Amino acid sequence: WQGSGKVRNKGKPRTAEQARAAPPIRPNAPPRTRREVRSQDG
Repeated sequence: WQGSGKVRNKGKPRTAEQARAAPPIRPNAPPRTRREVRSQDG
């Protein structure tokens, strides 16, 4: 593992700064249809 120049930290917890910068995630939000997007965009 040390020989590969890359360090993988997938399990690394995000810092407070990154959490603040990232937009809130809504996992249960259904994907909007084209009709909804078009009506909202006007």
